[in-house]
Amino acid sequence: MDMARLKRRDLLFVATPGQPEQEYLARMLKAQGLVHSVSQHRISLGRDLMEASRYSGFVHAVEEDLLPQALASLHC
Repeated sequence: MDMARLKRRDLLFVATPGQPEQEYLARMLKAQGLVHSVSQHRISLGRDLMEASRYSGFVHAVEEDLLPQALASLHC
């Protein structure tokens, strides 16, 4: 959420293996087109940072004050 307040777009989520809540959030946020996520064992920093720049990040959610709604839609 720090990155949302900073209005960063180039977010790369790498969930800690064995942490199901992180893995779930990474999948859901990627499916919503907000962030790029990759598993720790498949990360290629150059490739994945380039891919991350193609996602919208949380910028629009913060600008329109939709962040609480976006998080609520995750059903965590």
